[in-house]
Amino acid sequence: MAGREPPELTIMCADHAPHTIRASAGAITVGRDLPAHIRIVDQRVSRTHLLIEPAGGAWTVADAHSTNGTFLDGERIEGPVAVTDGLTVRIGHPDGIAVTFKLAPSDVSAHKPLTLPQTRHGDQEIDTDEIDPRNAVAGAAVRARREELGFSRQDLEDDGVIGTVDLAAFERGAVWPGEGVRARIEKTLKWPVGTLDRVHSGGTVPDEPDETTEFITESVRIAVLVDSYELTLSAIKARAAALSVVASATFDDDAALLADLRRLEASVVDTIRGAKETSALVLVLSAVRRTYRQLVSRAASAPEAPLSVRLYAARREAELTPDETATAAGVDAQVVADAEADREISAVAVAALEAFLAELAGR
Repeated sequence: MAGREPPELTIMCADHAPHTIRASAGAITVGRDLPAHIRIVDQRVSRTHLLIEPAGGAWTVADAHSTNGTFLDGERIEGPVAVTDGLTVRIGHPDGIAVTFKLAPSDVSAHKPLTLPQTRHGDQEIDTDEIDPRNAVAGAAVRARREELGFSRQDLEDDGVIGTVDLAAFERGAVWPGEGVRARIEKTLKWPVGTLDRVHSGGTVPDEPDETTEFITESVRIAVLVDSYELTLSAIKARAAALSVVASATFDDDAALLADLRRLEASVVDTIRGAKETSALVLVLSAVRRTYRQLVSRAASAPEAPLSVRLYAARREAELTPDETATAAGVDAQVVADAEADREISAVAVAALEAFLAELAGR
């Protein structure tokens, strides 16, 4: 998106070394464990605790639905808060771990590029708009293995494997590198050819009999996936909250969020089908569907909202099943399913459903 890029942001967490980031790197998280980019080993800190991201020429910080909360001036925050120079939030408790933000002077960062560059080898242009859960799992595996072997991101750039910015984007799930880059990463990390594709498709890192390295187990893979899904959901919620205060927001903005939620739901459902440990995944799925219902209700009030959205929202509000809705409207149950999925239905069916919606609205 065109526009002014936020200045460089330095994040200072307690006794940890400062982390300086640019908007081109996209969202960054603070938490206790992977997939958090900045990790604080403290039981008060959730695996993914804070979400920090650029938004419209500025930075925002939001609690990523942590267990113990994030606090500003002693008050717990929920939605995104604009980051100002010197802002300090505390995580885990009103007097918990301090996270302080320092903004670079605007003239220092004015010359920075507005978009994340391509990989240094030109394999793939990077898009930071979304975090793909499959990419995040593969990226988390790379990060764990890289750190296990003692490699820094700079080491991989110096060896001509992948640029540091591109590797950071991959490790947080924003991109899927080209085939050549994946092959170089696998070789550097001493993985068999095709390992990243296997992990990306839901598999695990294969055992290597001649090494004692401990790889990602099924339970760790599920934990990483859950964290990735929760991070993606938090980002969608933050975008939705930001839109709620924008006077120029349209149905198209909500429609994009709804599409992201449907993709996220499909990913979680896919994972549940092949997983042995499903309790945490089911909770995530519930949260995704609850968020979808809430957002649909808002989107349905827009003048340009299509029948699919208005029908779903009205049916849920009236606590009717698709079959009950079909009976009340005098249409087949498949018609209701097709209408809510935005598939084409006959003009007669459209008229019947519109009449049913009008009747519901009049009650």
